[in-house]
Amino acid sequence: MAFGFAAGMMVMAASQNTKGHAKNAENAKAAFPKEALTEAELKRLYKDRCLEPDAIFCWELNKVITSSDWWGDAGPEIRRKVRFFEVPVMEGELHDAIAGARNPNSFLQMLQLEANPDDFVVVKLDIDTPAIEQTIIATITQRPDLAALIDELFFEYHFHFDGLNFGWGSVPEPISVDAALATMHRLRELGIRAHFWI
Repeated sequence: MAFGFAAGMMVMAASQNTKGHAKNAENAKAAFPKEALTEAELKRLYKDRCLEPDAIFCWELNKVITSSDWWGDAGPEIRRKVRFFEVPVMEGELHDAIAGARNPNSFLQMLQLEANPDDFVVVKLDIDTPAIEQTIIATITQRPDLAALIDELFFEYHFHFDGLNFGWGSVPEPISVDAALATMHRLRELGIRAHFWI
C-alpha cells in the first residue's frame, strides 16, 4: 500500500504480500543516495527494488492545481492505482487523534483501514498546514500501532527558526529545530525510515 498527501509527487510503495516483493523488501531498507532525488529518480529507485505501488492515496484541496497539473505525465499504470480525495485532511484535536477518534477525512483512519503491518507503506506528508501535520506526526509517535503500519516517511517539517524566514508563514514557536530533530529520532526509534526537508 502507499499513501500520499501532495499533488506533484507520486508516493511509491508496494505490498510485501505481492508476488516477488517479499524477497525484495529488504532492498527497500537499503541506503538511498545522499543527494536530493527528482520525482522520476525516486520512482525508479523503488521500482528497481521491486517495490511498485499496489495503491496510492492522495489528498489535495488546492483548487488552483488543474487535473493536468496534478497528473502530469503519470501513465495508466499509475492512474489506475490512485485514489484521489479533493477534501481537506481533518484529524481533529491531538488528544482525540491519539484516542482514535473517527473522522471521514482522516488520513490516520484511512491508514488503519487500508494498511497492515505486512505491507510496505510510504507516506509523504506535505499538507502545508503545520497544525494538521503536527497532529498526524505526534499521533504516530504516540501510537505504536500506527507507527507499525509505516515503513518510510517523507515530511516537509515546518518549524520555528528565528534565524531565517523559510516563507512558511505562522509556525508555532514550540516547534523548534531541536523539537523537529527529536521527533524524527522518535520516528526512527519506532522503526520508520523518516526523512524531512525544509
